[in-house]
Amino acid sequence: GNPKGKKKLYVFTDPECPYCAKAHAELKKLVAMEPDLAIYIKLFPLKMHPKAYDKSRVILSRNSMELLDQSFAGKPFPAATDKDAKKPVDDTISFAAANGINSTPTLVLQDGRIVVGYQDAAAMQQLLR
Repeated sequence: GNPKGKKKLYVFTDPECPYCAKAHAELKKLVAMEPDLAIYIKLFPLKMHPKAYDKSRVILSRNSMELLDQSFAGKPFPAATDKDAKKPVDDTISFAAANGINSTPTLVLQDGRIVVGYQDAAAMQQLLR
């Protein structure tokens, strides 16, 4: 999205979640539809996806949207190392738990509304209005 956008959308996503992969593709469409939108991706690995935690560490430490795309596409993925911090992922997990977020994908809108589950780009655009 637009890092300086006036509209803000927070997305809790799991790099192993098939619904998150679909939502991620829709977010890319939404960016084209909403040029004034800043999207903040919060990597929230679910326990049901055992590789998601380490994938989240790698993606965050390398600040790489390409690696997130790679994970969603099911492509080979670099292994986590000691250089890939756990704290950023743990902080998101703690924040989610404290705010009643327990599944992915989950959208948090600028007005504080929480929308759980897959939404297509048009539905997300409606939510932003």
